[in-house]
Amino acid sequence: MFKKITANDLINKMEQDPDIISLKKIKPQGFLNVIYALKIPGIFAAAEKGHSVLDVLTKDGALNIVAFMLNSLSHRNEGKVGYFYRNFPCNYISIYNSSFEPMIASNEKYIFDLEVIVKTLISELNGQEFLIKLNETVLAQGNVFSFFPEKENNASEHIFDLNYIKMINERFLEGLSVFDEKLDTGKTGHITDVLSHLLGLTTGCQQNRGETEMCKFTKQKSKVHFFERKVAFDTMFTFVLLRKVLEVIKRANMLQSGVTKITMPGSPLQVLINENFTQDSFFIIKEQRRLLMKVVWYCSLLRLQDKKESILDENDRYLSPDVINHIYRNVSWLDSNSTRTAQYFWSLTKDAMDGKARSHIRRISFKRCYQQPVPLIDLSTRAGIKKFMGEHFDPDNVLWRTSKPKKAE
Repeated sequence: MFKKITANDLINKMEQDPDIISLKKIKPQGFLNVIYALKIPGIFAAAEKGHSVLDVLTKDGALNIVAFMLNSLSHRNEGKVGYFYRNFPCNYISIYNSSFEPMIASNEKYIFDLEVIVKTLISELNGQEFLIKLNETVLAQGNVFSFFPEKENNASEHIFDLNYIKMINERFLEGLSVFDEKLDTGKTGHITDVLSHLLGLTTGCQQNRGETEMCKFTKQKSKVHFFERKVAFDTMFTFVLLRKVLEVIKRANMLQSGVTKITMPGSPLQVLINENFTQDSFFIIKEQRRLLMKVVWYCSLLRLQDKKESILDENDRYLSPDVINHIYRNVSWLDSNSTRTAQYFWSLTKDAMDGKARSHIRRISFKRCYQQPVPLIDLSTRAGIKKFMGEHFDPDNVLWRTSKPKKAE
């Protein structure tokens, strides 16, 4: 095996890793854009020395921020009880950006799909006439259903503001707790109240997307930033609360058997990944987690670079228990099993010392569906009109003719 290896030795080896090379040039606010391949690393403005995402994550307590990201990344559709309720997926709120068209299209359809489920449940529990009147009431009330903090200056510029993350997480959980009592009763009236709030949230999301576009047009950057965060927050909140409502409804057998087959989509992140990558969310999230683990290990080593002793144990076969304990105190959230965490860090150590370069950034970006420009359809020709109208094309409709019909002989 390896002989004596200091933290500095391993740092020098890891700095040859393609992922580390890329991230040393990335600003903190661009980090999530990289791990979701919204942009490739080479087209970002390079971070100044000492101000890259890796520099920021090396500071005291900074790795706790990554905890929120790792807790958000799960390929499990169901997960443990309360999984999404305890860990607000704050990386979704950070990558949501109106300038990224595939995400906006994904979110717009996602909100519509959630609203269809909400309206179906309300109609089945209370009737179609009730739903129509409720919809009118919700529209009249306006955008008053969100638990997102209303101060625009609270919308942090990037995910690495731990105070902002904690504040958002607290508001998210406080909002959910408001409905706990009504959900616990399992009564139709109380469930309808919660569904009415959800209808207001989905309506508000659509209105806020319109506000975002208006603020972009008038170049009000702070308001654009605020509304984007609000849409992302409300989208995730709707997803989590609607899941809880469905659990109560199904447990109480409140609907007919045909309606109880209603199924929720995955989380907004899972749907975003599945719609914008050629590989499913299981593969992409696995690569994202591996990349974040590499970042955690590298930043942890930077905090030990003045340590002259070997980071290996007395037999030079594994990592030293002292090193693992030192690192694990800062990243105990990684895994409840410290031995499993140590084994993963050991595999990263062996790869670095053996010169094995595994670029998770590249593997993620290779699976990205970068949208091609949509070709224009020539509506001056019959073929163009037919292509545009698809199955709705009526060859006998004179309004769709591009030239005079031939005279009958």
